Amino acid sequence: MGFSFDDFIEGVERDVITMAFQQYGSSRRVARALKISQTKASRLIRKYCSQA
Repeated sequence: MGFSFDDFIEGVERDVITMAFQQYGSSRRVARALKISQTKASRLIRKYCSQA
């Protein structure tokens, strides 16, 4: 296997955040939809979404 569990989880996180941001368009809406804090949503959007 060429990647670790952490790499796999990070990939899933990236996919979920990217799709949610494309659908909802703001960190507040992403946070509400995913039931995470707005601060965490904002941090993850900055990490994974280049257009943010």
